[in-house]
Amino acid sequence: MASLYKRPNSPFWWIKYKDAAGKTRQHTTGMRHAVPAQTKKARVILREKQLLELKREKGSEHGAWRVWVEKFLEEHYQTQPKTLHRYKTCWRNLQAFLEERGISAPHQLTFDACVDYMDWRQAGQPHLGIYKCGHNTARLDLKILHLICERAIKRGLIVANPCRKLGIKRHKSPEKPELTDEDIALIRGKLVELQMPTWMSTSFEIAIHQGVRLSETSFPLSRIDWKNENIEFHAKGDRLYSVSIHPDLLPLLKKLKKEKRLMTCELPKMASKEWWKFFKKIGLNQKGVCFHCTRVTVITRLVRRGWSEAAVRNVVHHASTEVNRIYQRLSVEDSRPVLASLRV
Repeated sequence: MASLYKRPNSPFWWIKYKDAAGKTRQHTTGMRHAVPAQTKKARVILREKQLLELKREKGSEHGAWRVWVEKFLEEHYQTQPKTLHRYKTCWRNLQAFLEERGISAPHQLTFDACVDYMDWRQAGQPHLGIYKCGHNTARLDLKILHLICERAIKRGLIVANPCRKLGIKRHKSPEKPELTDEDIALIRGKLVELQMPTWMSTSFEIAIHQGVRLSETSFPLSRIDWKNENIEFHAKGDRLYSVSIHPDLLPLLKKLKKEKRLMTCELPKMASKEWWKFFKKIGLNQKGVCFHCTRVTVITRLVRRGWSEAAVRNVVHHASTEVNRIYQRLSVEDSRPVLASLRV
């Protein structure tokens, strides 16, 4: 493998590498090792030589994406099934792009191709089963590609990561609104009127009473401690936490138990999308409503009632007070009784 070295009495970096015929070559780079900027340029020359050696040594098919990427993801994230599913979905989108561009192995990937992916992904490719998405979704795909390329470096397939320092910033997501009493009544009414699947009404009631994520609304009834009226939830990262059951939710859970259900509900693969379609049908999408607004609503209302951040975090199991604060949708009106209580 190509390498840089210093020679006695020479102010320059020298480089040693093998040419196309396999013969070892050595010569000066013309870059002074005492000058940081020139040292940086010498390392660029080195990486170019190393990459050429890899290409000649291993050929275009060695280390092809199709040979190792899926296996790497499965082995690395086997204990995190939700993360694994998300990353494999990202990889299917990336793979379609790479195949279309004829990039079959990591050493063929370039910085420009990574940047081009953003427009390609956001525009959608219906003929490949890939539909339009937002900036942040496309950016997440590239984060997965960055992770994959880091693994390719460790496997000796490339010497530098072309996904590094792309300069693509995350767009600030629009704030999810708090659901009003009218919104909640509309959702409940339309779930019945439109004869939506029972998993939707069950997941909604659990979320609006407990403040959990959509994925957490589906759980075995065996996780319920009926005597103490607690539920054990699985949070992100497969972390376990227990919380008391909201009194108004108990009748629904007891009904499911009486029906001898094993699970509260079975969520379809694209549960979030089904909720998005529902909110669009009933006109709430114009307000930016999504299922996660149930969590925003619970946190905001608990804070408004005067509960401390620590108490609210204990209920919804947020990792930090900063994350908890992001979910609060307090208005000017919420400050009125606070100031009115002040005596000076």
